[in-house]
Amino acid sequence: MEITAQIRDFATEKGLDTEEAVAAGLSKKSENFREAGGEIYS
Repeated sequence: MEITAQIRDFATEKGLDTEEAVAAGLSKKSENFREAGGEIYS
């Protein structure tokens, strides 16, 4: 799948294993969500 390849490529670029890359990506998205107001519906 394309998303799996993208995660692997990201992990390789950052020197992380796949699980660490996923955790880093989710952490960043969570931070962006909070900065944008943290509401699901507006």
